[in-house]
Amino acid sequence: APIEIAPGEVKSASLEFDGWKNGNVLNAVELVSEVSELNLGIIKNISVFDPATKEYELKLLDGATLEDGETSGMFRAGETVKLIYDVEGYILTGWQNAENPSETYPADGFVMPKKNITLKPITVKDEAHTLTVQGGTISGGGSTGKFNPNEKVTIVLTGEVPTGKVLVGWYNTADRTEIFKGTDNVSEITMPAKDITVAPLFDVETYFNKDIKVGKLLPEGGLYRGKGAGCYPVIADTTGAVKNADGDCELGNIYHLKGGTESTPANKIETDSWFLATAMNNWGTAGNISEGRTVTTTAENLGEEDITLRFALITSSSNPNSQYGEKTVTIKAGETVSFSFDVTYLHNNFMTCIMVKEHAVSELHIGMFQYISNITAQ
Repeated sequence: APIEIAPGEVKSASLEFDGWKNGNVLNAVELVSEVSELNLGIIKNISVFDPATKEYELKLLDGATLEDGETSGMFRAGETVKLIYDVEGYILTGWQNAENPSETYPADGFVMPKKNITLKPITVKDEAHTLTVQGGTISGGGSTGKFNPNEKVTIVLTGEVPTGKVLVGWYNTADRTEIFKGTDNVSEITMPAKDITVAPLFDVETYFNKDIKVGKLLPEGGLYRGKGAGCYPVIADTTGAVKNADGDCELGNIYHLKGGTESTPANKIETDSWFLATAMNNWGTAGNISEGRTVTTTAENLGEEDITLRFALITSSSNPNSQYGEKTVTIKAGETVSFSFDVTYLHNNFMTCIMVKEHAVSELHIGMFQYISNITAQ
């Protein structure tokens, strides 16, 4: 930087250099302002110093500190300096020279250069969320960890698979309708953009895994008593898979239907055609229930075209109109959707009617699973 010297004033300046062995050392004086004459005296002294003893100033910005909590300090060139950055919501990825942002340094192991320097932290926003696994561990050990949205996480099942069942995935313990598919004791899930606790899910949702033969657990066909209008099953009717037991109840099936009737088939299943998908018989005493029940439905479109369906909870096998509630959803090919009904009145028989809406389809091929909380089997 230029040095301004008033008349009669004496000032000093120094320069450091290394690698000099012999030869001339010359002074160059450059005037940065016009003067009438130049009358200047210069005394030059060359001294030898050990670079290892020379200290330079390090300053830190934006919440960064040294190990002792200070934001600046003096350090020798080549010295490794521990830098601290612990600002909530951000992850440190490196450092940059505040006066020359293109000059960057790694996040760990900063080595002091042969100059004074001011550093700014280079950061990214911390979007990681906590994953907690019940009945399993995260690959690498432990049952909890933090991961970014869409990051692939491997989960290892640690408990025993119940006899006669298979692992079909993992479900969100706070929202049972949210399911992560998986078929092996070592499964890979995609981390959602939220904190989540998952637990293993067994057998009744086998239709999610189309490479497994689903017949023994979820027989394909599944029309309850063959009721319906405008469509018929590709294979013989079978009763939907039902678990009648005290406590939570799960039932599901795969349905594959075509238009018309078996004796008079049609090229399409027209709108307002319907069939009974799942049913429970004698599963509770009819009447009002103050605490209510939640019926959660998950449906997967196994076909090759988008479909729009109305799901209705009904009590009469000949009346497709809803008694408990209904939901119309569009399901893209290969897509899975979930939704719930809250009911405060129970009928001794429980059925789900599925009706084609909005546009005709060439065929229906869907898997469906339902979960009903806290029932009493009769």
